[in-house]
Amino acid sequence: MKQFLIFLIGLSTGMMAVFAYGQFGSIHASHDHAMHHEPYELSDEEVVPEVSLVLEKDPHGGYTFFFESSNFVFAPESVNEPHVTGEGHVHVFVNGTKYRVYSPYWWHVLEPGENEIRYTLNTNDHKEYVYKDKVLGETLTVIAD
Repeated sequence: MKQFLIFLIGLSTGMMAVFAYGQFGSIHASHDHAMHHEPYELSDEEVVPEVSLVLEKDPHGGYTFFFESSNFVFAPESVNEPHVTGEGHVHVFVNGTKYRVYSPYWWHVLEPGENEIRYTLNTNDHKEYVYKDKVLGETLTVIAD
């Protein structure tokens, strides 16, 4: 049985941040970089999930990450459960530090200057979705002030 607490924090922008703590850890906690999961290779018969990132500077500091997806559902209740095609979460790497993101919205403070943002679409059991030898995700550079 999964046990966890969810804290909802209303921000002055009217958005809500969700932090979940418990069996599967914090929504923004980094986990062991040495831990490696085999990729999940999608077959031609499966619907290929798509994800893109829209990054907006928050007027009160930091950046809001909006993950827009199709053929994919963020499933925080299924983290660490068996794979279900079209479900999962995103792994985000900010300047090499890994974060697990269980919702399509995330807020993070970036260091001033150049920041490398990489994200991958992952299954419930943390495997990277791969289609035709390409990891579903993107790497981009953001210049923060």
